[in-house]
Amino acid sequence: MPKAGLGPSAAASFYGQAAALHVRWLTSIQCTHTGITHKLVPASGLSNITNISNSLISSNWSGYQISNTAQFAQSGWTIPTVVKPDPGYSTDGNYYSSTWTGIGGGFNAGSGPLIQSGSSQHFSTPVSDYYFWYEIVGGSTDTGGEVRVSSTSMPANPGDVAGSASLWIPDPNPNNPGMGQVTLGVCNFTVGGPCANLVIDSGSYTTPTPGNTTEWIVEAPSGSGGVLPLANFDSVTFENACWSPDDVTCYTIAQGSYPSEISIKRTVFGIYQYLASPDSLNALGNGFTDYYLQPERGD
Repeated sequence: MPKAGLGPSAAASFYGQAAALHVRWLTSIQCTHTGITHKLVPASGLSNITNISNSLISSNWSGYQISNTAQFAQSGWTIPTVVKPDPGYSTDGNYYSSTWTGIGGGFNAGSGPLIQSGSSQHFSTPVSDYYFWYEIVGGSTDTGGEVRVSSTSMPANPGDVAGSASLWIPDPNPNNPGMGQVTLGVCNFTVGGPCANLVIDSGSYTTPTPGNTTEWIVEAPSGSGGVLPLANFDSVTFENACWSPDDVTCYTIAQGSYPSEISIKRTVFGIYQYLASPDSLNALGNGFTDYYLQPERGD
């Protein structure tokens, strides 16, 4: 089990649910760098940078962000089955999507790092690919892109209930202000684990304060050539989504500052159109559903 005090301890929390289900925590894992990254790519020709609104447009993120610096963020979802868009538009027939929880890196986030973890679900031929991953963008512990958790160590399958948590713990030493330690958690709750608790800078506090946003996102990730074609994920529902400014109390999305919808809009088939968008927050303010929107040819 992770040490006590990691994240808010409510039963609905990432670590609380793991404890209730008596999951198996991995003591060692194999990881690989994939060349994929999950940083924000603002929509072409649109800044959405100077002012926070409740409706933002990007080239690759769809979901919600709030304008708060958090020490902890979490959520859960069911890994979607991805299929090929119809009509398709990828040059090689492959399509990509990722689901994650993160701290920092959003619109108006400032210069602090983005700390994130989640699942990926990619459509490819002949076999689609599902796995867990983590990433830090910026700062001294930048991972240089997505780090994939071996599917042998930690399988991910469509229909599995997944969860992720991102945690930044400030250095208690007053002589090291603005620096902290990162822990990233990913879990497959359906199979009773395994779960992975990844301490990035173990024994030290070398990660700067994250940027001042917190996010819950379904994404078209990016490769060396830019944003990748988005897989048809149908829909993803985020549950038990919350954030904490102090690693004690976990607040809902609705309790954050400026809860803002983010939609994906890109030029496909020569038309600038939406590819994914979230609905309104649920009645508890701690979840929502994000929907895939099939691009049209326009002819």
